Amino acid sequence: MSSGAAQGDGVYAREVRAEPIPDPSPLGVAGARTLEELAALLRTLRRRHARRRRDRELSYREIAARTGWSHTAIGEYFAGRTLPPIDRFDALVALLGATPAEQGALATARDQVAENRRGLPHGRAQVRRLPVDATCGRDQRAPGSTDWSA
Repeated sequence: MSSGAAQGDGVYAREVRAEPIPDPSPLGVAGARTLEELAALLRTLRRRHARRRRDRELSYREIAARTGWSHTAIGEYFAGRTLPPIDRFDALVALLGATPAEQGALATARDQVAENRRGLPHGRAQVRRLPVDATCGRDQRAPGSTDWSA
C-alpha cells in the first residue's frame, strides 16, 4: 500500500491535501491581490491584444476614443494609480480581447482588490487612540465642585 492511502473494506481512499488550485488563465489572474498587480494584468492583456492583432498596442488615446473615457483616466488604470469602476473595468477587459473565462476571473480579481483596499492588511483592526486631553461623556461634578469621585 502506498503512503497517503488507506484501506477500508477493500476500497482505497486517497489523502486529500489542501493545495492551491492552479490558475487556468494564461494571464495568471488568480495571483492579483493589489492594485499594482491588477494594473500589470491589464498591461499584459493590452500587449497580448496587440500580438493577436499583429499590430502595436492600442494607445491610451485610442482606447479613450473607443470607450468615451479620458485618456488620463485610462493611464491611471494601467499605471495602477486608480481602480477602475466595475463597469469600466469590464468594458476595458472586453475591449482588450479577454475570453469570457478571463473576463470572469479578472472581474473576481478586481473585486478582491477593491475588498483588500477597503480593509487593513491581514484583517487587523486599526486601533485609534484619542488624545490624552480628550474627554468622554458628561462631567459628573456638581457646578463649582472639585470632587471628581461623584
